[in-house]
Amino acid sequence: MGFSRNGQANQLKAKEDPFACEDSQMDVFNFSYGVDMADALIQSMNTGYAGAAAWALDDAMHTCGDLGHKNELKRWGMWNSLGTELCNNPEDENMRPWFYSWSLLCRYFPTGSKVVKTSQTGIDGLRLTAGVYNSDVTVAIVNNSNIDNAIAINLPAGKKYKKFIYFDGDRKEDADGFPLPVEQNIKVEKARKGWMSG
Repeated sequence: MGFSRNGQANQLKAKEDPFACEDSQMDVFNFSYGVDMADALIQSMNTGYAGAAAWALDDAMHTCGDLGHKNELKRWGMWNSLGTELCNNPEDENMRPWFYSWSLLCRYFPTGSKVVKTSQTGIDGLRLTAGVYNSDVTVAIVNNSNIDNAIAINLPAGKKYKKFIYFDGDRKEDADGFPLPVEQNIKVEKARKGWMSG
């Protein structure tokens, strides 16, 4: 799965990067890519896909034609582990925004999860999915629009939930860049907004 909101702009960005080849997804550096990838995965889960994988987690994994030319990296990853060595750019080794949303989906919908049939939101660009793993319940909500929305969701009572958010410039993470909940031990007493896992 991979998206570019504008193919021509993507190609221009790839040409501006002295280490990227034409087969690159330059949106990986943008917050919006994390929304797009979560949206695609949620839609895939709801249509019955058994699993999904992100291709090329690390830019250093592949070059065009896999010929090993350091100025032809396939920029598709969540980081570039050789950012310092190949590109003289230590910041290129940092986790990119889409790591946040993708890692949450992987963590809270592990292999063996059962996707629960959920109602459509009826709101353009607002989608959700839910899953059960053992006795844990997870709900993922994505808003791939420019409009703030709120919905009510029914969750099983008697459980405590965690809430994660992925907003541009506003997502809680630890010192290594891994997602942290903005709330924990949430008891379901009324409708809650956000991404929760119990």
